[in-house]
Amino acid sequence: MDFLTVHELLLREPNLLATLLKKSNWKRRYKNCYDVKVLEHGQNSFLGNSGKIIHIIEGKLLQQITNTKNDKDTINAIWTKDDCVFHNVFQPNNYEYIAIGDVTLEIYDAQTVLEEISKHPFFPDLLIDSMKRLEQNFFQYSEMLTKNSDERIIEIIHKLSQKKQRRILYS
Repeated sequence: MDFLTVHELLLREPNLLATLLKKSNWKRRYKNCYDVKVLEHGQNSFLGNSGKIIHIIEGKLLQQITNTKNDKDTINAIWTKDDCVFHNVFQPNNYEYIAIGDVTLEIYDAQTVLEEISKHPFFPDLLIDSMKRLEQNFFQYSEMLTKNSDERIIEIIHKLSQKKQRRILYS
């Protein structure tokens, strides 16, 4: 899988990959491709050049890159709970991770995870359903922005009064 495929499919709904990682049995099947790391406040973690997927279980993690030419550190991102970070999966970089407070991480071998995900037949269906739901929400929100508040209220009342919704409300 290339970067665009993974970004387009997995990261459209941020918790999708985190949910798959939580529900999988990779921890038992691939013990040598999985690690839990606990960092205390200010502690650094350098993961080397191999591709990893970092799942933040708890806390906040600062991602920075060091420019060796001019001896400067640049903050690239701050990751929080249930974020997934692709470390050196698509292109090699000299990233360093620093804990902001206490942080618990699950670190997976990226190649193993992406190969395993691509084998499951449910995965494309899950992604398609998720993408359809996101697109419906997008169109609904963008349509609502073109209307004034009275029209929005009338449309919401109309949607709630449809038969499907009525059964849910009265049962």
